[in-house]
Amino acid sequence: MGAAYSPQDMLPEGFEYHNGNGTLCLIGDFDEDAGVFQEIHNHSVDYGIDFYAPQTVLTPDGRRVMIGWMQNWDSCGIRSREEPWFGQMSLPRELLVKNNRLYQKPLKELEALRCSKVEYAGVTVTDTVWLDGIKGRMIDMELTVRPGDPEDLYQKFAVRFSGSFQCGSLCE
Repeated sequence: MGAAYSPQDMLPEGFEYHNGNGTLCLIGDFDEDAGVFQEIHNHSVDYGIDFYAPQTVLTPDGRRVMIGWMQNWDSCGIRSREEPWFGQMSLPRELLVKNNRLYQKPLKELEALRCSKVEYAGVTVTDTVWLDGIKGRMIDMELTVRPGDPEDLYQKFAVRFSGSFQCGSLCE
């Protein structure tokens, strides 16, 4: 059994809870008769800075699905009153608990939105890299990052889009 909470101003613990206002996942056993939850493990639900207050639903076919608010409380004060909206909801995620960890994957229904596939493999990045065929302001990306130096595992990198924004349909 698992539960999720969204505490504020959490302090980091190792690699966990670095965004301060994230969502905590508690994995454990619940004794319904006694009304007691025994925690086995805890970890972050999302390691980004903008995933808060998740909600879950159970689909008719038995999948547990979660969606969260993509906004960080620390940036709430920068919203202009002229803006028509603030923040947005994340893509829905299917949840699975395995080996006392929460696993998440995009809903299978999102596959219908994918089109015009562009694929690259084995790209070594040492500076700015522009990849042909990737353009616009929307992208569904699967990215695997491997360190070039096994002794220096953690390097800073950024993925940026919109450099060649073009209007058009979702699938051209």
